[in-house]
Amino acid sequence: MDQYLTIQFASVAVFVLLMLTAAVSDLLTMTIPNRLTIALAGLGIIFALLQRRPIDEVGSNILVGFATLVVLCVPFYFRWMGGGDVKLIAAIALWLGFSQEFVTFLTLTAIFGGFLTLGLVTLRQIPVPAAILQLEWCDRLYSRQQMIPYGIAIALAAAITVFQTVL
Repeated sequence: MDQYLTIQFASVAVFVLLMLTAAVSDLLTMTIPNRLTIALAGLGIIFALLQRRPIDEVGSNILVGFATLVVLCVPFYFRWMGGGDVKLIAAIALWLGFSQEFVTFLTLTAIFGGFLTLGLVTLRQIPVPAAILQLEWCDRLYSRQQMIPYGIAIALAAAITVFQTVL
């Protein structure tokens, strides 16, 4: 395997692993750690440089990531999105840049997020055994006062988009 394919494979593997970590973290704690989104953004730049992408493309991707962060501050301000979700999407935007893959990612995020929201809203209507609610993360997940752990939908959409792009 040549060096380019090795770097490509490694970048996808790391990306998918970080997406899995974000999804599990959001499910269990309703948070996506800052160190995860910082690592994702930093590794996006590192892998792009290792793949010898043109510097203007890397710069453009950084700009798209920053613009995404700024735009998503509006829904965060109105509490329509959590801060971790905003930062995760911005870090993913840094990897994808302004491309068809970014549009695909956003579309899949909306679709998966819709299903996740409908599923959780429905699930929260069903009585559950008290033993299940003794688990802190289950109690949080079933609480009608809690937001939806949208990081699950974001991570799934990103992993599928990046994996599909490489194939």
